[in-house]
Amino acid sequence: MERARPQELMPQSQQSRAHDHLRPGTAVTLRARTAAQLKVHSGRLWVTPSSTARQPSADLVLHAGETLMLAAGQEAVLEGWPEARYELVPAAAARKARLPGRVGALLRALSASRRAGAPAPAPQCCSS
Repeated sequence: MERARPQELMPQSQQSRAHDHLRPGTAVTLRARTAAQLKVHSGRLWVTPSSTARQPSADLVLHAGETLMLAAGQEAVLEGWPEARYELVPAAAARKARLPGRVGALLRALSASRRAGAPAPAPQCCSS
């Protein structure tokens, strides 16, 4: 099996990584700097996360659409089974993306305006 070099999750201030592709017979070891969500976009991914205080290490198989939370500092060995496309998303960004309706839209707008250096928009209830 070919082993790709270790990768680390981007700092939380950056957006999620581009979708990575694991070809058959290729494995990669990831280390999350901050809590992160591993999301499978296509194929199947064989994942062996390192143990944490709450959970022992165990082999998992994730299918397209499934996710796995990684704690800050946690490592995981990934292998496409036979191949897979996946993405790492900082946990805070993953939580915001899941928020429904107006609350989610407001939080996403606030985050975007802060990244752009713009002042935060006034809530509609209080604008003149």
